[in-house]
Amino acid sequence: MKALLRIDSNLRLKKPYSRNAGDNFVRAWKELNPEGSISIREVVTSHIPHLEQEVLEKFYTAGDTSDRLKLSNQLIAELFGCDEILITVPMYNFGIPSSLKAYFDLVLRTGKTFRYDEDKAIGLLQNKKHTFSPLWVRSIYICQKTCAILTGLYIWLFSSIAPFISNIPV
Repeated sequence: MKALLRIDSNLRLKKPYSRNAGDNFVRAWKELNPEGSISIREVVTSHIPHLEQEVLEKFYTAGDTSDRLKLSNQLIAELFGCDEILITVPMYNFGIPSSLKAYFDLVLRTGKTFRYDEDKAIGLLQNKKHTFSPLWVRSIYICQKTCAILTGLYIWLFSSIAPFISNIPV
């Protein structure tokens, strides 16, 4: 049974293009995966906090089980628990929403979701198919006004969003 993690980041709750594209994608995904499970991570309304110095310092403290890392650990567990990821993302001021950037800041942790090998970052979502360089999951889908299905393809969307996301080493 496949598991899809849907990450929504659009501030607009009425007539949002990316959310509507995501809804259309989920309907099609359910038809292909009737037994599949879907988890939703809403980064706007769940108020993912921006990275703070204290939390960043705890990222580098071995064995730290502080409550300050609880959300980060939960978000990382969601990534490891899925087979496919759907990111619905608008473009604000030629970039991604700050709430999505805050999400990435909490899930990108050395030794947890990536490691360094000489001078490059290597994703640590093990035993999963390389889909969208250098992201490592079985499938990644990015929905803006239209959905781009990135299954085994290296695609640059016609915005700054895909280049930003393509450089995230998970």
